[in-house]
Amino acid sequence: GESTECPDGLECYHFLGSCNFVEMLENAGGIGAAISSSSSSSSGKLPSTDPSRSNWCGSDWNDAVSSCHILDHWCQSGSDGDCPPGKICFAGTDCKYEADLVPTEVPTKAPSGTPTASPVVYGKIEN
Repeated sequence: GESTECPDGLECYHFLGSCNFVEMLENAGGIGAAISSSSSSSSGKLPSTDPSRSNWCGSDWNDAVSSCHILDHWCQSGSDGDCPPGKICFAGTDCKYEADLVPTEVPTKAPSGTPTASPVVYGKIEN
């Protein structure tokens, strides 16, 4: 289409094969390109803060955000092709793909070595 076909204040992005915001930003050399390059690490694992972790499939926005628990509804690339039939990909949902994240061990403090006073007073009943 042409931008002249759009309502005032809107533009037509004719270089998109489908309405895919990641593709649009990559083609513009903007943040989408940065997302793509930061997403591919040597381990192949996405950083926990990667925005594509919130891309989710649904028949509409509400369906996408209500499907957070369904792992095959995650659309990492932002493409509708990642979605099951009849679903499209929505970016920036409240969902977050975390299946590949593993918690790190948190060190515990060493015992102090000296016991603390008992919090219980024996033989005394208080109301």
